[in-house]
Amino acid sequence: MGCALEAAERARATGAHDEEVTFLRIADDLLPPSDDRAALRGRLAVALAWSLRFDDAVAAARGSDPAVIAEVATALATAGSNRHAWELAPAGLVAAGEDRSAGPR
Repeated sequence: MGCALEAAERARATGAHDEEVTFLRIADDLLPPSDDRAALRGRLAVALAWSLRFDDAVAAARGSDPAVIAEVATALATAGSNRHAWELAPAGLVAAGEDRSAGPR
């Protein structure tokens, strides 16, 4: 798994986001079931956003902690999809403990 993470980091450093996604998925497959996958899946969600796989990035970010959701939403907006970034807003609020789906109070 360490080699896959190193390869993912090198790909990220050179802007090869599709390759980063591939290596992060390999690392996720190699991670033992008992280990916490949250950090790895957060990295994957960000890489998916930068590789312009917007729907996959949103799906991967759901259920993450608020910091990861914010990072993915920022990457989505910067990469060109405000719509997908806004799709994460309710999930981010719920993760932060603020359900505002009913509108202003």
